[in-house]
Amino acid sequence: MIRKVRNKVEVVIVESDEYDLIRLACSDTRVDLLSLVYPRGAESFDHICARLASENNVAVEINFSFMLNSKNRVRTFRALRKVIMLCEKYRAPVVIVSGAQNEWELRAPRDLAAIASVLGMDVARAIESVSDVPLNIINRDREKLRGERIGDALRVVKRGDRDDA
Repeated sequence: MIRKVRNKVEVVIVESDEYDLIRLACSDTRVDLLSLVYPRGAESFDHICARLASENNVAVEINFSFMLNSKNRVRTFRALRKVIMLCEKYRAPVVIVSGAQNEWELRAPRDLAAIASVLGMDVARAIESVSDVPLNIINRDREKLRGERIGDALRVVKRGDRDDA
């Protein structure tokens, strides 16, 4: 499915609570964001997934809406602390989102960063995860769609005419 949509959309997000799919998404460089369905998906996320996400530049989503609407907040917060701890240890990119379903669930980016720092994330990294990381994902994917980026390491600076003379 990723092959079909990769060249048509800016951001590829995989949402799952199954370990096999989570691990597969973390190991695929075409995936931009891994959205864990809480609490089971967060409980399935382990050190192997965190390492793969870091190596393949797959960002892990922390969704505030799941915390807000959870029936078992203790279990959800425990699972989120584990995910954040693993992402911090392996330096996997993290994106913090409000996941708002209505206007009452909207939160300011600083508030989301504060919640992440309470859950164990470094404050500077928490602020980066609500601003820089999502912006970098979008800019990188726009460059790929326009043909300005070749893989993750190479970028086309200028295209010129080729003379075979």
